[in-house]
Amino acid sequence: MNSRQESSHSKSHSKASFTIDPKRTALLLLHMMNEQLKYKPGASFHGPDFPESNRRRGIIGHTRPVLAASRRRRIPVIYVRIAFRPGYPEIPPTEELLPARRPIREEGRYQEGSWNTQIVEELKPRRTDIVITNHTPSAFAHNELDAILRAQNIRFLVIAGLSTKTIVTGTTIDAYCRGYCNYVLKDCCNSRKEKEHELYTKEVLPSYAVIINSKQYINALRETKSIST
Repeated sequence: MNSRQESSHSKSHSKASFTIDPKRTALLLLHMMNEQLKYKPGASFHGPDFPESNRRRGIIGHTRPVLAASRRRRIPVIYVRIAFRPGYPEIPPTEELLPARRPIREEGRYQEGSWNTQIVEELKPRRTDIVITNHTPSAFAHNELDAILRAQNIRFLVIAGLSTKTIVTGTTIDAYCRGYCNYVLKDCCNSRKEKEHELYTKEVLPSYAVIINSKQYINALRETKSIST
């Protein structure tokens, strides 16, 4: 392929090759919380590396126009955050947890009402948005998310969140198994290790979702008229 063909090929893929039906689509923002996107000495549990990586990748900057465009088309916006009640009754006893999960209870992570569990100010929910609390790598587990989506006749999910390896992949696979059609916004997601994000968006998630970026989604909204269903 010569340079002219490569340029033409690139331009052809920059335009939306799919349509978005605002009446049957919801935007899921997963774990866009202070713990993932900010660093606060004495409050953050994971240190500054992941927030700094998210800053470099422009996660907030890419997600804000997605949020604005979705609201303009009256697409439901659903936030999912992780939080636990005092004593962590939502998770098994420490000795029954996977080793990687044990610090949640041992270090008092993600307690309800804490700074860590709050949605970042730049992406904060409006009064009309829906906020779901979850406790597992799937946003659908043990809560009302599926019921809310089905009650609104939602068929298509646009997914963004942190991190790609955990909540994004878990939610996308679960949604696929429940019969939803998924779009994952790859520039609105990130993992704690750069190679993980690339691995999951290239090798894992395409089996369960269409992988697009924020500009493609926004362009599709501009070009798509409301589809009668």
